[in-house]
Amino acid sequence: MRCTRPTRPMRPMQPMRPVQQRTTLGLSLLCAAAITLSCTPPDPWKFAKQIDLTSPRGEPKIERVQDLGSVPLILNKPLKRGASDGVAVVGELLVIRGKNLGKLPQVNFGDTAMSILARTEDGGIVVRAPTGTTPGKLNITVSHGKGSSSYPMELRRYGLAIIPGLAGVQVLTVGAGGITVHPKPLIATTPGFVELDRYGTVAYITTGGKAPRLLVVDLAAAGGPTELTQYKLGQWKVLGLSVASRAKVAAVVHKKAIVLFDLEDPRDPMRHNPARFPPGVLKAGVVDVRLSPDGKTLAVLVNQGNSVVLFDVSDPNQVRNTAFISLLPEAKEPLVRSMHFTYEEGSKHDQVLWVATGDTPRSQLVGKHAPRLLKYAVTSAVDKTVLPSIQKLATLALPGRRTPVTLRTSYAVAQAASASVIRSEPSKMTFFASMMHPDLFLLGKHRLTTPTGLQQGAELLRRLGKFGTILQLNHRGEGTPMHQEAALYTSLQITGDGKLLLGAGCKPVVTVDPPGVELPCGLLVKPIDQGAFKLHTVGKMALGGFAPPFKLGTVRVQP
Repeated sequence: MRCTRPTRPMRPMQPMRPVQQRTTLGLSLLCAAAITLSCTPPDPWKFAKQIDLTSPRGEPKIERVQDLGSVPLILNKPLKRGASDGVAVVGELLVIRGKNLGKLPQVNFGDTAMSILARTEDGGIVVRAPTGTTPGKLNITVSHGKGSSSYPMELRRYGLAIIPGLAGVQVLTVGAGGITVHPKPLIATTPGFVELDRYGTVAYITTGGKAPRLLVVDLAAAGGPTELTQYKLGQWKVLGLSVASRAKVAAVVHKKAIVLFDLEDPRDPMRHNPARFPPGVLKAGVVDVRLSPDGKTLAVLVNQGNSVVLFDVSDPNQVRNTAFISLLPEAKEPLVRSMHFTYEEGSKHDQVLWVATGDTPRSQLVGKHAPRLLKYAVTSAVDKTVLPSIQKLATLALPGRRTPVTLRTSYAVAQAASASVIRSEPSKMTFFASMMHPDLFLLGKHRLTTPTGLQQGAELLRRLGKFGTILQLNHRGEGTPMHQEAALYTSLQITGDGKLLLGAGCKPVVTVDPPGVELPCGLLVKPIDQGAFKLHTVGKMALGGFAPPFKLGTVRVQP
Protein backbone atom coordinates (compact mmCIF):
# COMPACT_ATOMS: atom_id res chain seq x y z
CA MET A 1 0.00 0.00 0.00
CA ARG A 2 2.30 2.74 -1.27
CA CYS A 3 1.29 6.30 -2.09
CA THR A 4 2.26 7.10 -5.70
CA ARG A 5 1.82 10.27 -7.71
CA PRO A 6 -0.76 9.53 -10.43
CA THR A 7 0.29 10.05 -14.04
CA ARG A 8 -2.04 11.94 -16.35
CA PRO A 9 -2.66 10.73 -19.91
CA MET A 10 -1.79 13.04 -22.79
CA ARG A 11 -4.72 15.15 -23.92
CA PRO A 12 -5.36 16.68 -27.31
CA MET A 13 -4.78 20.42 -27.57
CA GLN A 14 -7.72 22.46 -26.30
CA PRO A 15 -8.67 26.00 -27.16
CA MET A 16 -7.40 28.65 -24.76
CA ARG A 17 -9.82 29.09 -21.85
CA PRO A 18 -10.64 32.40 -20.25
CA VAL A 19 -8.51 33.44 -17.25
CA GLN A 20 -11.25 32.61 -14.72
CA GLN A 21 -11.60 29.06 -16.05
CA ARG A 22 -7.81 28.52 -15.96
CA THR A 23 -7.69 29.75 -12.36
CA THR A 24 -10.45 27.36 -11.31
CA LEU A 25 -8.68 24.47 -13.04
CA GLY A 26 -5.40 25.35 -11.31
CA LEU A 27 -7.04 25.34 -7.90
CA SER A 28 -8.55 21.93 -8.62
CA LEU A 29 -5.16 20.51 -9.58
CA LEU A 30 -3.58 21.96 -6.43
CA CYS A 31 -6.29 20.32 -4.31
CA ALA A 32 -5.75 16.97 -6.01
CA ALA A 33 -2.00 17.23 -5.47
CA ALA A 34 -2.51 18.08 -1.79
CA ILE A 35 -4.73 15.02 -1.33
CA THR A 36 -2.16 12.81 -3.08
CA LEU A 37 0.77 14.11 -1.00
CA SER A 38 -1.17 13.73 2.28
CA CYS A 39 -1.59 9.95 1.76
CA THR A 40 0.06 8.14 4.66
CA PRO A 41 3.07 5.89 3.94
CA PRO A 42 2.77 2.12 4.56
CA ASP A 43 2.97 1.14 8.22
CA PRO A 44 5.51 -1.70 8.69
CA TRP A 45 3.64 -2.90 11.81
CA LYS A 46 0.13 -3.01 10.37
CA PHE A 47 -1.20 -5.98 8.45
CA ALA A 48 -2.14 -5.78 4.79
CA LYS A 49 -4.46 -7.82 2.60
CA GLN A 50 -2.89 -9.82 -0.17
CA ILE A 51 -4.89 -7.92 -2.78
CA ASP A 52 -3.24 -4.67 -1.64
CA LEU A 53 0.30 -5.96 -2.18
CA THR A 54 2.20 -5.03 -5.34
CA SER A 55 3.43 -7.62 -7.78
CA PRO A 56 7.22 -8.02 -7.88
CA ARG A 57 9.08 -6.08 -10.59
CA GLY A 58 12.19 -8.21 -10.34
CA GLU A 59 14.14 -10.60 -8.14
CA PRO A 60 13.36 -10.52 -4.42
CA LYS A 61 15.89 -8.98 -2.07
CA ILE A 62 15.84 -9.64 1.69
CA GLU A 63 17.27 -6.59 3.45
CA ARG A 64 16.80 -7.69 7.07
CA VAL A 65 14.91 -10.11 9.29
CA GLN A 66 13.50 -8.86 12.58
CA ASP A 67 12.95 -11.35 15.40
CA LEU A 68 10.23 -10.19 17.78
CA GLY A 69 10.58 -12.39 20.86
CA SER A 70 7.40 -13.96 22.24
CA VAL A 71 4.97 -11.24 21.08
CA PRO A 72 1.60 -12.73 20.08
CA LEU A 73 0.10 -12.62 16.60
CA ILE A 74 -3.32 -10.94 16.77
CA LEU A 75 -4.46 -10.23 13.22
CA ASN A 76 -6.98 -7.52 14.05
CA LYS A 77 -4.33 -5.47 15.86
CA PRO A 78 -0.98 -4.02 14.76
CA LEU A 79 2.00 -6.31 15.23
CA LYS A 80 3.72 -5.60 18.52
CA ARG A 81 7.34 -4.52 18.47
CA GLY A 82 9.77 -6.78 20.28
CA ALA A 83 13.46 -6.37 21.05
CA SER A 84 15.57 -8.04 18.38
CA ASP A 85 18.96 -9.70 18.84
CA GLY A 86 19.39 -11.21 15.38
CA VAL A 87 18.86 -14.78 16.61
CA ALA A 88 15.74 -16.78 15.77
CA VAL A 89 14.40 -18.94 18.61
CA VAL A 90 12.06 -21.86 17.90
CA GLY A 91 8.47 -20.57 17.73
CA GLU A 92 9.50 -16.89 17.61
CA LEU A 93 7.75 -14.49 15.21
CA LEU A 94 9.97 -13.15 12.43
CA VAL A 95 9.34 -10.32 9.96
CA ILE A 96 11.21 -10.52 6.66
CA ARG A 97 11.76 -7.05 5.21
CA GLY A 98 12.98 -6.23 1.71
CA LYS A 99 12.02 -5.45 -1.88
CA ASN A 100 10.06 -7.38 -4.48
CA LEU A 101 9.04 -10.04 -1.96
CA GLY A 102 5.98 -10.88 -4.06
CA LYS A 103 2.38 -11.71 -3.28
CA LEU A 104 2.65 -15.47 -2.80
CA PRO A 105 6.32 -16.29 -2.27
CA GLN A 106 7.79 -19.56 -0.99
CA VAL A 107 9.63 -19.06 2.33
CA ASN A 108 12.11 -21.54 3.79
CA PHE A 109 14.23 -21.63 6.94
CA GLY A 110 17.01 -24.01 5.97
CA ASP A 111 15.21 -26.95 4.36
CA THR A 112 11.97 -26.32 6.24
CA ALA A 113 9.09 -24.63 4.41
CA MET A 114 7.33 -22.01 6.53
CA SER A 115 3.72 -20.90 6.41
CA ILE A 116 3.18 -17.19 5.82
CA LEU A 117 1.11 -15.99 8.77
CA ALA A 118 0.54 -12.41 7.64
CA ARG A 119 1.85 -9.57 5.45
CA THR A 120 2.58 -6.02 6.53
CA GLU A 121 1.72 -2.86 4.63
CA ASP A 122 5.33 -2.38 3.50
CA GLY A 123 5.33 -5.90 2.01
CA GLY A 124 6.98 -7.59 4.99
CA ILE A 125 6.44 -11.32 5.49
CA VAL A 126 5.46 -12.57 8.97
CA VAL A 127 6.47 -16.16 9.76
CA ARG A 128 7.23 -18.23 12.84
CA ALA A 129 10.64 -19.80 13.40
CA PRO A 130 9.97 -23.46 12.64
CA THR A 131 9.60 -26.30 15.08
CA GLY A 132 11.01 -29.67 14.10
CA THR A 133 14.14 -28.13 12.59
CA THR A 134 17.67 -28.87 13.77
CA PRO A 135 19.14 -25.64 15.17
CA GLY A 136 22.25 -23.98 13.75
CA LYS A 137 23.31 -21.33 11.27
CA LEU A 138 20.86 -21.56 8.39
CA ASN A 139 19.51 -19.45 5.53
CA ILE A 140 16.07 -17.87 5.27
CA THR A 141 15.06 -17.95 1.59
CA VAL A 142 12.28 -16.10 -0.23
CA SER A 143 11.57 -17.23 -3.77
CA HIS A 144 8.98 -16.67 -6.50
CA GLY A 145 8.81 -16.75 -10.27
CA LYS A 146 11.35 -13.97 -10.75
CA GLY A 147 14.10 -15.34 -8.52
CA SER A 148 15.13 -15.94 -4.93
CA SER A 149 17.02 -14.26 -2.11
CA SER A 150 18.65 -15.67 1.04
CA TYR A 151 19.51 -14.20 4.42
CA PRO A 152 21.71 -15.96 7.02
CA MET A 153 20.26 -16.39 10.51
CA GLU A 154 20.94 -18.62 13.49
CA LEU A 155 18.13 -20.83 14.79
CA ARG A 156 18.33 -21.64 18.49
CA ARG A 157 16.43 -24.10 20.70
CA TYR A 158 16.21 -23.67 24.48
CA GLY A 159 15.21 -25.97 27.26
CA LEU A 160 14.51 -25.66 30.99
CA ALA A 161 15.37 -28.18 33.69
CA ILE A 162 14.81 -28.72 37.39
CA ILE A 163 17.70 -30.72 38.81
CA PRO A 164 17.83 -32.06 42.39
CA GLY A 165 20.52 -30.34 44.42
CA LEU A 166 20.50 -27.19 42.30
CA ALA A 167 18.54 -24.06 43.15
CA GLY A 168 16.21 -22.59 40.59
CA VAL A 169 15.55 -23.62 36.99
CA GLN A 170 18.48 -24.36 34.72
CA VAL A 171 18.55 -22.92 31.19
CA LEU A 172 19.73 -25.21 28.40
CA THR A 173 20.82 -24.53 24.85
CA VAL A 174 19.91 -27.66 22.91
CA GLY A 175 22.07 -28.10 19.83
CA ALA A 176 22.29 -30.61 17.03
CA GLY A 177 24.28 -33.12 19.05
CA GLY A 178 24.01 -32.17 22.69
CA ILE A 179 23.23 -29.55 25.31
CA THR A 180 24.92 -26.66 27.07
CA VAL A 181 23.82 -25.79 30.60
CA HIS A 182 23.94 -22.04 31.24
CA PRO A 183 25.99 -21.05 34.29
CA LYS A 184 23.26 -18.93 35.87
CA PRO A 185 19.84 -20.37 36.84
CA LEU A 186 16.71 -18.60 35.70
CA ILE A 187 15.15 -18.15 39.13
CA ALA A 188 16.50 -18.45 42.65
CA THR A 189 13.39 -19.84 44.34
CA THR A 190 12.47 -23.52 44.71
CA PRO A 191 10.62 -24.60 41.54
CA GLY A 192 7.72 -27.03 41.27
CA PHE A 193 6.31 -27.63 37.77
CA VAL A 194 7.47 -26.38 34.36
CA GLU A 195 5.47 -26.28 31.12
CA LEU A 196 5.76 -24.42 27.78
CA ASP A 197 3.06 -22.69 25.76
CA ARG A 198 1.83 -24.17 22.47
CA TYR A 199 4.58 -22.51 20.40
CA GLY A 200 7.36 -22.97 22.93
CA THR A 201 8.24 -19.28 23.23
CA VAL A 202 6.87 -18.78 26.76
CA ALA A 203 7.40 -20.98 29.83
CA TYR A 204 5.29 -21.21 32.98
CA ILE A 205 6.91 -22.26 36.25
CA THR A 206 5.27 -22.83 39.62
CA THR A 207 7.27 -22.30 42.76
CA GLY A 208 7.11 -24.36 45.93
CA GLY A 209 6.85 -23.25 49.54
CA LYS A 210 3.95 -21.87 51.53
CA ALA A 211 3.14 -19.08 49.08
CA PRO A 212 3.48 -20.58 45.57
CA ARG A 213 3.52 -18.38 42.51
CA LEU A 214 3.26 -18.82 38.74
CA LEU A 215 6.25 -17.34 36.91
CA VAL A 216 6.09 -16.34 33.24
CA VAL A 217 9.32 -16.61 31.25
CA ASP A 218 10.05 -15.30 27.74
CA LEU A 219 12.22 -17.98 26.11
CA ALA A 220 12.63 -15.91 22.94
CA ALA A 221 13.76 -12.71 24.65
CA ALA A 222 16.74 -10.88 23.20
CA GLY A 223 19.84 -12.22 24.90
CA GLY A 224 18.17 -15.39 26.22
CA PRO A 225 15.29 -16.52 28.46
CA THR A 226 14.05 -13.80 30.82
CA GLU A 227 11.40 -13.72 33.55
CA LEU A 228 8.51 -11.40 32.67
CA THR A 229 6.04 -11.47 35.53
CA GLN A 230 4.54 -13.66 38.25
CA TYR A 231 1.18 -14.39 39.84
CA LYS A 232 0.32 -15.39 43.39
CA LEU A 233 -1.44 -18.76 43.68
CA GLY A 234 -2.66 -18.63 47.26
CA GLN A 235 -1.35 -20.48 50.30
CA TRP A 236 -1.82 -24.08 49.20
CA LYS A 237 0.40 -26.73 47.69
CA VAL A 238 0.31 -26.92 43.89
CA LEU A 239 -0.73 -30.36 42.64
CA GLY A 240 -0.21 -29.82 38.94
CA LEU A 241 0.32 -27.44 36.02
CA SER A 242 -0.80 -28.07 32.44
CA VAL A 243 -0.92 -26.07 29.19
CA ALA A 244 -3.16 -27.04 26.26
CA SER A 245 -1.19 -28.09 23.18
CA ARG A 246 -3.63 -26.56 20.67
CA ALA A 247 -5.45 -23.85 22.64
CA LYS A 248 -4.61 -20.71 24.57
CA VAL A 249 -5.35 -22.13 28.02
CA ALA A 250 -3.29 -23.04 31.08
CA ALA A 251 -4.45 -24.59 34.34
CA VAL A 252 -2.94 -24.69 37.82
CA VAL A 253 -4.46 -27.12 40.31
CA HIS A 254 -3.81 -26.70 44.01
CA LYS A 255 -5.43 -28.20 47.09
CA LYS A 256 -8.34 -25.77 47.12
CA ALA A 257 -8.95 -24.63 43.56
CA ILE A 258 -8.45 -24.87 39.83
CA VAL A 259 -6.96 -21.64 38.50
CA LEU A 260 -7.39 -21.12 34.75
CA PHE A 261 -5.42 -18.66 32.63
CA ASP A 262 -6.30 -17.21 29.22
CA LEU A 263 -3.14 -17.17 27.06
CA GLU A 264 -4.35 -14.86 24.28
CA ASP A 265 -1.15 -12.97 25.07
CA PRO A 266 1.05 -15.75 26.47
CA ARG A 267 3.40 -13.20 28.04
CA ASP A 268 0.59 -11.65 30.05
CA PRO A 269 -1.89 -14.40 31.01
CA MET A 270 -5.34 -13.32 32.13
CA ARG A 271 -6.23 -15.13 35.34
CA HIS A 272 -9.83 -16.20 35.88
CA ASN A 273 -11.50 -16.50 39.25
CA PRO A 274 -10.51 -19.75 40.99
CA ALA A 275 -12.93 -22.67 40.67
CA ARG A 276 -13.40 -24.90 43.69
CA PHE A 277 -11.43 -28.18 43.64
CA PRO A 278 -13.65 -30.90 45.15
CA PRO A 279 -12.27 -32.17 48.50
CA GLY A 280 -13.25 -35.70 47.52
CA VAL A 281 -10.95 -35.61 44.51
CA LEU A 282 -8.12 -34.29 46.67
CA LYS A 283 -8.60 -37.11 49.20
CA ALA A 284 -8.58 -39.68 46.38
CA GLY A 285 -4.85 -39.02 45.90
CA VAL A 286 -3.98 -36.88 42.85
CA VAL A 287 -1.44 -38.63 40.60
CA ASP A 288 -1.40 -36.42 37.48
CA VAL A 289 -3.13 -33.39 35.94
CA ARG A 290 -3.48 -32.78 32.17
CA LEU A 291 -5.40 -30.39 29.89
CA SER A 292 -6.89 -31.77 26.70
CA PRO A 293 -5.40 -30.40 23.45
CA ASP A 294 -8.48 -28.20 22.85
CA GLY A 295 -8.15 -26.71 26.35
CA LYS A 296 -11.76 -27.54 27.27
CA THR A 297 -11.26 -30.60 29.48
CA LEU A 298 -9.03 -31.00 32.51
CA ALA A 299 -8.25 -34.63 33.37
CA VAL A 300 -7.25 -35.46 36.96
CA LEU A 301 -5.84 -38.95 37.57
CA VAL A 302 -6.32 -40.31 41.10
CA ASN A 303 -5.30 -43.41 43.04
CA GLN A 304 -8.75 -44.17 44.45
CA GLY A 305 -10.36 -46.76 42.22
CA ASN A 306 -7.63 -46.12 39.58
CA SER A 307 -9.93 -43.38 38.34
CA VAL A 308 -9.95 -40.22 36.29
CA VAL A 309 -12.18 -37.19 36.92
CA LEU A 310 -12.93 -34.96 33.93
CA PHE A 311 -13.58 -31.24 34.48
CA ASP A 312 -15.35 -29.13 31.87
CA VAL A 313 -13.30 -25.91 31.88
CA SER A 314 -14.65 -24.46 28.62
CA ASP A 315 -16.41 -21.80 30.72
CA PRO A 316 -13.98 -20.69 33.47
CA ASN A 317 -16.86 -19.19 35.40
CA GLN A 318 -18.79 -22.46 35.53
CA VAL A 319 -16.42 -25.39 35.94
CA ARG A 320 -18.21 -28.75 36.17
CA ASN A 321 -16.89 -32.26 36.70
CA THR A 322 -17.85 -35.88 36.15
CA ALA A 323 -17.96 -38.53 38.85
CA PHE A 324 -14.99 -40.84 39.36
CA ILE A 325 -14.49 -42.90 36.19
CA SER A 326 -12.71 -46.15 37.00
CA LEU A 327 -10.08 -47.14 34.44
CA LEU A 328 -9.22 -50.49 36.05
CA PRO A 329 -12.42 -51.71 37.74
CA GLU A 330 -10.90 -55.14 38.40
CA ALA A 331 -7.86 -53.80 40.28
CA LYS A 332 -7.93 -53.80 44.08
CA GLU A 333 -4.88 -51.58 44.60
CA PRO A 334 -3.65 -48.35 42.96
CA LEU A 335 -1.90 -49.05 39.65
CA VAL A 336 -2.19 -45.76 37.70
CA ARG A 337 1.19 -44.08 37.23
CA SER A 338 0.94 -41.18 34.77
CA MET A 339 -1.02 -39.89 31.77
CA HIS A 340 -0.37 -38.04 28.55
CA PHE A 341 -2.59 -36.43 25.85
CA THR A 342 -1.92 -36.65 22.13
CA TYR A 343 -3.75 -35.03 19.23
CA GLU A 344 -4.39 -37.17 16.16
CA GLU A 345 -5.62 -34.78 13.50
CA GLY A 346 -8.02 -36.29 11.00
CA SER A 347 -8.66 -39.38 13.11
CA LYS A 348 -12.11 -40.40 14.30
CA HIS A 349 -10.92 -39.73 17.84
CA ASP A 350 -8.56 -36.78 17.69
CA GLN A 351 -8.04 -36.26 21.44
CA VAL A 352 -6.40 -39.36 22.90
CA LEU A 353 -5.51 -39.88 26.55
CA TRP A 354 -2.79 -42.42 27.35
CA VAL A 355 -2.62 -43.77 30.91
CA ALA A 356 0.41 -45.79 32.03
CA THR A 357 -0.23 -48.42 34.70
CA GLY A 358 2.03 -50.68 36.73
CA ASP A 359 3.12 -51.49 40.25
CA THR A 360 2.92 -48.92 43.05
CA PRO A 361 4.09 -49.14 46.68
CA ARG A 362 0.67 -50.43 47.77
CA SER A 363 0.22 -52.91 44.93
CA GLN A 364 3.58 -54.47 45.80
CA LEU A 365 1.98 -55.87 48.93
CA VAL A 366 -0.33 -58.15 46.95
CA GLY A 367 2.00 -59.22 44.12
CA LYS A 368 3.51 -58.11 40.83
CA HIS A 369 1.47 -56.47 38.06
CA ALA A 370 2.35 -56.28 34.39
CA PRO A 371 2.80 -52.77 32.97
CA ARG A 372 0.18 -51.59 30.53
CA LEU A 373 -0.73 -48.57 28.46
CA LEU A 374 -4.43 -47.68 28.31
CA LYS A 375 -5.74 -45.70 25.35
CA TYR A 376 -8.90 -43.57 25.66
CA ALA A 377 -10.74 -41.09 23.46
CA VAL A 378 -11.76 -37.95 25.33
CA THR A 379 -14.62 -35.82 24.02
CA SER A 380 -15.00 -32.33 25.43
CA ALA A 381 -18.42 -30.94 26.33
CA VAL A 382 -20.15 -29.17 23.45
CA ASP A 383 -22.50 -27.20 25.71
CA LYS A 384 -23.69 -27.02 29.32
CA THR A 385 -26.17 -29.86 28.90
CA VAL A 386 -23.43 -32.51 28.75
CA LEU A 387 -20.16 -33.30 30.50
CA PRO A 388 -16.86 -34.46 29.01
CA SER A 389 -16.83 -38.15 28.18
CA ILE A 390 -14.26 -40.90 27.82
CA GLN A 391 -14.23 -44.04 25.67
CA LYS A 392 -11.75 -46.87 25.93
CA LEU A 393 -10.01 -47.67 22.64
CA ALA A 394 -7.28 -50.18 23.48
CA THR A 395 -5.02 -51.75 26.08
CA LEU A 396 -1.36 -52.15 25.13
CA ALA A 397 0.90 -54.55 27.03
CA LEU A 398 4.32 -53.04 27.66
CA PRO A 399 7.35 -55.36 27.41
CA GLY A 400 8.99 -56.58 30.60
CA ARG A 401 7.84 -56.52 34.22
CA ARG A 402 9.02 -53.09 35.26
CA THR A 403 6.74 -50.25 36.29
CA PRO A 404 6.34 -47.00 34.26
CA VAL A 405 7.75 -43.79 35.70
CA THR A 406 7.02 -41.34 32.89
CA LEU A 407 5.87 -41.45 29.28
CA ARG A 408 6.40 -39.22 26.24
CA THR A 409 5.26 -39.48 22.62
CA SER A 410 6.71 -38.14 19.39
CA TYR A 411 5.91 -38.06 15.70
CA ALA A 412 9.21 -36.31 15.00
CA VAL A 413 11.31 -39.48 15.25
CA ALA A 414 9.45 -41.10 12.36
CA GLN A 415 9.48 -37.84 10.41
CA ALA A 416 13.25 -37.53 10.82
CA ALA A 417 13.59 -40.94 9.19
CA SER A 418 11.26 -40.15 6.27
CA ALA A 419 10.23 -36.79 4.85
CA SER A 420 6.95 -38.34 3.64
CA VAL A 421 5.64 -38.98 7.17
CA ILE A 422 2.56 -37.04 8.24
CA ARG A 423 3.19 -35.93 11.81
CA SER A 424 -0.29 -36.69 13.09
CA GLU A 425 -0.47 -40.15 11.54
CA PRO A 426 -1.16 -42.46 14.53
CA SER A 427 0.80 -45.38 13.09
CA LYS A 428 3.93 -43.22 13.05
CA MET A 429 3.79 -42.35 16.75
CA THR A 430 6.80 -43.34 18.86
CA PHE A 431 6.59 -43.85 22.63
CA PHE A 432 9.46 -43.37 25.05
CA ALA A 433 8.89 -44.75 28.53
CA SER A 434 11.12 -44.57 31.58
CA MET A 435 10.67 -47.76 33.61
CA MET A 436 11.99 -48.86 37.01
CA HIS A 437 12.36 -52.10 38.92
CA PRO A 438 9.35 -52.19 41.27
CA ASP A 439 11.52 -53.30 44.20
CA LEU A 440 12.85 -49.74 44.31
CA PHE A 441 9.66 -48.92 46.20
CA LEU A 442 11.28 -50.67 49.17
CA LEU A 443 13.35 -47.52 49.63
CA GLY A 444 10.21 -46.07 51.15
CA LYS A 445 10.83 -48.42 54.05
CA HIS A 446 14.63 -48.49 53.95
CA ARG A 447 15.17 -44.74 54.16
CA LEU A 448 18.72 -43.81 53.27
CA THR A 449 18.77 -41.12 55.98
CA THR A 450 19.14 -43.64 58.85
CA PRO A 451 22.15 -45.92 59.49
CA THR A 452 20.05 -49.08 59.20
CA GLY A 453 18.16 -47.78 56.17
CA LEU A 454 21.43 -46.76 54.49
CA GLN A 455 22.87 -50.25 54.96
CA GLN A 456 19.74 -51.98 53.68
CA GLY A 457 19.21 -49.46 50.89
CA ALA A 458 22.78 -49.74 49.65
CA GLU A 459 22.46 -53.52 49.54
CA LEU A 460 19.14 -53.23 47.69
CA LEU A 461 20.58 -50.91 45.05
CA ARG A 462 23.60 -53.19 44.60
CA ARG A 463 21.36 -56.26 44.23
CA LEU A 464 19.00 -54.64 41.71
CA GLY A 465 21.86 -53.64 39.42
CA LYS A 466 20.53 -51.88 36.30
CA PHE A 467 17.21 -50.92 37.86
CA GLY A 468 16.33 -48.22 35.31
CA THR A 469 15.21 -48.81 31.72
CA ILE A 470 14.19 -46.55 28.83
CA LEU A 471 11.95 -48.19 26.24
CA GLN A 472 11.34 -47.07 22.66
CA LEU A 473 7.99 -48.40 21.44
CA ASN A 474 5.78 -48.21 18.38
CA HIS A 475 2.09 -47.29 18.39
CA ARG A 476 1.18 -50.87 19.35
CA GLY A 477 3.42 -50.82 22.44
CA GLU A 478 6.01 -53.07 20.79
CA GLY A 479 9.68 -52.41 21.27
CA THR A 480 12.83 -53.14 23.20
CA PRO A 481 14.96 -51.32 25.78
CA MET A 482 17.12 -48.64 24.20
CA HIS A 483 19.01 -48.11 27.46
CA GLN A 484 19.47 -49.78 30.84
CA GLU A 485 21.63 -48.68 33.77
CA ALA A 486 21.69 -48.20 37.53
CA ALA A 487 19.94 -44.84 37.19
CA LEU A 488 16.39 -43.51 37.25
CA TYR A 489 14.97 -40.82 35.01
CA THR A 490 11.63 -39.30 35.98
CA SER A 491 11.24 -36.88 33.05
CA LEU A 492 11.83 -37.45 29.33
CA GLN A 493 11.74 -35.13 26.31
CA ILE A 494 12.33 -35.64 22.60
CA THR A 495 13.55 -32.67 20.57
CA GLY A 496 11.31 -31.36 17.82
CA ASP A 497 13.63 -32.63 15.09
CA GLY A 498 13.39 -36.16 16.52
CA LYS A 499 17.15 -36.50 16.94
CA LEU A 500 17.78 -36.22 20.69
CA LEU A 501 16.29 -37.82 23.79
CA LEU A 502 16.76 -35.88 27.02
CA GLY A 503 16.05 -37.08 30.53
CA ALA A 504 16.27 -35.68 34.06
CA GLY A 505 17.22 -38.00 36.91
CA CYS A 506 19.84 -39.41 39.25
CA LYS A 507 22.47 -42.16 39.11
CA PRO A 508 23.32 -43.49 42.61
CA VAL A 509 26.92 -44.36 43.43
CA VAL A 510 26.83 -47.23 45.94
CA THR A 511 29.37 -48.72 48.33
CA VAL A 512 28.43 -51.70 50.49
CA ASP A 513 31.40 -51.96 52.87
CA PRO A 514 31.19 -49.53 54.49
CA PRO A 515 27.59 -48.80 53.34
CA GLY A 516 27.25 -45.52 51.51
CA VAL A 517 25.21 -43.88 48.75
CA GLU A 518 25.87 -40.69 46.81
CA LEU A 519 23.27 -39.27 44.46
CA PRO A 520 24.70 -37.29 41.52
CA CYS A 521 21.87 -35.92 39.35
CA GLY A 522 21.69 -34.25 36.00
CA LEU A 523 20.59 -34.52 32.40
CA LEU A 524 20.76 -37.56 30.17
CA VAL A 525 21.43 -36.95 26.47
CA LYS A 526 21.08 -39.67 23.85
CA PRO A 527 21.03 -39.32 20.04
CA ILE A 528 18.01 -41.29 18.81
CA ASP A 529 19.66 -42.99 15.84
CA GLN A 530 23.24 -43.46 17.03
CA GLY A 531 25.70 -42.55 19.74
CA ALA A 532 26.02 -43.40 23.40
CA PHE A 533 24.08 -42.09 26.38
CA LYS A 534 25.79 -39.29 28.26
CA LEU A 535 24.86 -38.02 31.72
CA HIS A 536 25.66 -34.37 32.39
CA THR A 537 26.03 -34.37 36.17
CA VAL A 538 25.25 -30.91 37.51
CA GLY A 539 23.65 -31.50 40.93
CA LYS A 540 23.64 -33.76 43.96
CA MET A 541 20.50 -34.93 45.72
CA ALA A 542 20.12 -35.28 49.49
CA LEU A 543 19.72 -38.91 50.57
CA GLY A 544 16.16 -38.39 51.76
CA GLY A 545 15.00 -37.47 48.27
CA PHE A 546 15.73 -40.83 46.65
CA ALA A 547 12.50 -42.51 47.73
CA PRO A 548 8.93 -42.96 46.45
CA PRO A 549 7.33 -41.22 44.61
CA PHE A 550 10.78 -40.48 43.06
CA LYS A 551 10.61 -36.84 41.97
CA LEU A 552 14.07 -36.60 40.42
CA GLY A 553 13.80 -33.54 38.24
CA THR A 554 12.02 -32.19 35.16
CA VAL A 555 13.15 -31.24 31.67
CA ARG A 556 11.17 -29.32 29.03
CA VAL A 557 12.46 -28.43 25.56
CA GLN A 558 11.11 -26.17 22.84
CA PRO A 559 9.43 -28.19 20.05
